[in-house]
Amino acid sequence: MNENKLSNEPFTILVLGGSGFIGSNTVKQLNSQTGRQYKLKVLSRNCPKENNFGVEYIRGDVKKIENLNSAMKDVDVVINVVGILRETADQTFENVHVQGTTNIIKACKNNRIKHLIVVGGTRPDPALKDRFTVSKVRSERIIRESNLPFTILRSSMVFSRNIESGVLGRIYQSLEKLKPLSVLPNGGTGTFQPIFIDDLIDCVKFCIEKKDLVIGNTYDIAGFDVWTYKMLVKLVQNVANISTIDINLKAGFIFPLVSIMSQIFRNPLVTVNELRQILLDNRVEDNDLTKIFGVKHTSLRKELFE
Repeated sequence: MNENKLSNEPFTILVLGGSGFIGSNTVKQLNSQTGRQYKLKVLSRNCPKENNFGVEYIRGDVKKIENLNSAMKDVDVVINVVGILRETADQTFENVHVQGTTNIIKACKNNRIKHLIVVGGTRPDPALKDRFTVSKVRSERIIRESNLPFTILRSSMVFSRNIESGVLGRIYQSLEKLKPLSVLPNGGTGTFQPIFIDDLIDCVKFCIEKKDLVIGNTYDIAGFDVWTYKMLVKLVQNVANISTIDINLKAGFIFPLVSIMSQIFRNPLVTVNELRQILLDNRVEDNDLTKIFGVKHTSLRKELFE
């Protein structure tokens, strides 16, 4: 996309994975943006049968290069929010994060995409050798070595005003299913810096509108308040008026149980990978939210209680 096209002619944005929590909110906000000068397309495995409010929905899968090539026709900017925290059937970490990214890169090159914006989780630790982390490390490497004009946004856990969606939604569901008990792995000491969905999307908008300032860079974005998992559980309990008894369990005791549950049940309450994410230190050392993108931090507590 050149500056003349940006200022005078509509350009086209394709959102990959636009039916999930982050993707659907991104599409909604971009579509409602006043004075926007672009068209919106969405590629997703699960999308409406009919196009809505001028957004073109395309049923497809990033694991299929032909789907991507078709969807990227006449597209200028691609926003990739595809990602999974648990594996189901052919939706494995390797297939989605690695092969999916490889396919996206190929399709971007085939269609001469001018900017690839990738929204993912916090920085993966190369020292961890679990399948999820290895797939995320490889995915980032593929993007950086692609020679494409890219921008990577590493986002902390994302919340919204709806207690039943985003990161808080997963906690809410676990409390509802396990009540009157709530399980706190290692006492719920894992740390997080949840970011408000609107703040994250403002960073995406910045990347669209000020491409030349962010091309070729990777940014870590998060909220500024540090929460432990136990604090997040207490917050959800207060907002949803759920009364439970906290049970502190050592990770070494929980991991085998979760592993067995994952093998027995098709849709377990929690997977080994999700448990691992709860236990990690998810703090961001160098937060680019305000420094680079000029986005004012939105307080989790303020959004839910005021």
